[in-house]
Amino acid sequence: QVQAQEPVIQEVAKLFADSILKGRMVHLFGSGHSRIMVEEMWPRYGSFPGFNPIVELSLSFHNLVIGSNGQRQAMFLENVPGFAPRILRNFDIS
Repeated sequence: QVQAQEPVIQEVAKLFADSILKGRMVHLFGSGHSRIMVEEMWPRYGSFPGFNPIVELSLSFHNLVIGSNGQRQAMFLENVPGFAPRILRNFDIS
């Protein structure tokens, strides 16, 4: 299945590389388990330069299943219309 997607993966990789080579950033976002891939791009020794991980804790930091900042809250917030622009307003994205 991955091999069948290789042309698209190569195309996106080229877009990322072109952006980084122009001195720009590639912004990444994930919530829930999708956050795991974003965290792999976090700046550290041996990581890939040019990526800016965006992590919204209210969507991905699940200490509890119930209660404040729990899984139920995150699942609700994932479906709130207009929440993405509220998160992205904190970043200079162009």
